[in-house]
Amino acid sequence: MGCQKSDAPPFSKDKKAELTIAYTNENAFLKRYGNLFNQEYPNIRLSIISTKHLVTKKLPVENWVQQNKFDIIYLPPELVKEMAERNDLQELDLWIKRDSFPLDAYIPQVIEYARSIGNGKLYGLPPTFHGQAIAYNKDLFDSYHIEYPHEGMTWEDLLLLANKFPKKDGNGNSLIALATSDPSPFEFMLKVGFGQNLAITQGNPSKATVASDPWKQIWELTLPLLNSGQLINSSDLNAYMNAFLAGKQAMAMVTYEEYKQLAARKKSSFQWALAPLPVSPNHNDTLLIDGLYAVSAQSTEKEAAWELVKFLNSRTVAKWNYRSLYGFSTLQNELSTNQEERERLSVMYALRQSYHPMEEVPSQLVDKANAAIQSILDGGKSLEDALKQLQNEVQQLPK
Repeated sequence: MGCQKSDAPPFSKDKKAELTIAYTNENAFLKRYGNLFNQEYPNIRLSIISTKHLVTKKLPVENWVQQNKFDIIYLPPELVKEMAERNDLQELDLWIKRDSFPLDAYIPQVIEYARSIGNGKLYGLPPTFHGQAIAYNKDLFDSYHIEYPHEGMTWEDLLLLANKFPKKDGNGNSLIALATSDPSPFEFMLKVGFGQNLAITQGNPSKATVASDPWKQIWELTLPLLNSGQLINSSDLNAYMNAFLAGKQAMAMVTYEEYKQLAARKKSSFQWALAPLPVSPNHNDTLLIDGLYAVSAQSTEKEAAWELVKFLNSRTVAKWNYRSLYGFSTLQNELSTNQEERERLSVMYALRQSYHPMEEVPSQLVDKANAAIQSILDGGKSLEDALKQLQNEVQQLPK
């Protein structure tokens, strides 16, 4: 822990301190936490600095750290990892042990994920997370005698399941098999591919792999669903949830926000349930963590900073944030006030997973791939020709 001794006395609430918190911006921090700090720690003076240029990568980490002094910082996983590797952040484990901090009260999968960011060490604690699951209309599955989605499915299983639904229901109305919040068809294919640990480019020098057999299989499974209108991809909440809420859609890939829409309905015309997202042997992406609170390794107020990190991850703050925009609480008992709902929601985080950096996909590649998809659906190109052209275009993108 560097100069920080594990047997140092914990911070007293009555002590005075001045702390700088690095957060998106001051207004966002105050909107999220209001006057909670003043009530709990009246003798701590807080100042907020913005992480905007750091998070948007307008400034490299090294430059941002040189220009900004902070005690506590809220960052997404990839930046926590980078700053931990640079020794900008304080390891938390000795403090956790000293204070008997109740890690077992938190969702184990979330803590395991947080540890994986620091290669087994904890450098930050996430107060909230977003889970993902498949919501499915049990009545529609029953009426067409199709087995329910279930734990252990692969992405191929899910797409084959969607392909079992007819294009129209008994009344001649269009029937949607699956809808997702991915902004475009290719971004959905990327989710499927990355979920199988595939890559767009590989090797050094990098070589495009977008036309490889595993990617081609994803196109082959997805294109018929797109062609028949049974697969909808849209970032507009209404576009991909309205049909499900109306009982005219078999499955929807939902996060916390969409689940709230479902849970808020006191009465529904159909029975629904949640199933875990498809799995891959070494690669699962069910958990989405907006950010973790970490302590600066250079802070002169480490004890006070750690005290506030504990508070930011406490039951008091979780209750304040309950069912907020920030996702589910990482505290097991605060996930929901209802035991039955807690059991239902467990599928959103049931899969064990560890942090891995996501491959960045250039927007021009997404545009070209979606144009290729459209040309196939319009009958202008074969899948082989479209993938061959895409392969060449990816290879020519600036490295």
